[in-house]
Amino acid sequence: TLYTTPPKNRKSATWKDHINFSIPTKKYVNKIDSNKKRTVYTFSREEYTIMLDMLQKLGYNGIGMYFEGAFEFKSIRGVSREKVMTYDDAEWFVKECKKRGIYPFPMTNIAGHMNHFYLQERNRELFSNGIPFQLDFMHEKAKDFVMTYIRDYIEAFGADMINVGGDEVTLNNDEEKVAYAKFIGEICEEIHKMGIKTSIWGDM
Repeated sequence: TLYTTPPKNRKSATWKDHINFSIPTKKYVNKIDSNKKRTVYTFSREEYTIMLDMLQKLGYNGIGMYFEGAFEFKSIRGVSREKVMTYDDAEWFVKECKKRGIYPFPMTNIAGHMNHFYLQERNRELFSNGIPFQLDFMHEKAKDFVMTYIRDYIEAFGADMINVGGDEVTLNNDEEKVAYAKFIGEICEEIHKMGIKTSIWGDM
């Protein structure tokens, strides 16, 4: 999933206008959801280059890359789908973005949408809360686990900011709400100690 920062000089244009003008042909687009301001792509490097050139012409200045597990981590081996982004891909992408004055940063989730890890049997103890694809953030190993793959994202992108997501987490009571807020706070604190800025989605 690719999120883009709309250019300031086209305030009157809608998100859908930007996306339709950005993408030269529909064959590159798997899904457009203009309500959520989200577009899902499966791109080759050539197609990424076309997209970045168009975004540059539109005046976009930032791209947040959200993978939902579609990344080949160094510290947590194994992938649950084909055609994931590698470290080499990330390095290439960052260079191409910077050539065009576009700021790239990684985006992830730290509890919900953890399908990639949930589907690997070795991680199943971290999903002991009975909620499909949701990390048990109260598990004693949860924080270390999350920080492991966050460090991989930061290293791969040479990032000075990362979005930690927080999307669609099931919280059944006030105790879980407090625990989740504490978990996010602790993760952000660890990232800040590395000199890295953090962000979360607005629906938080």
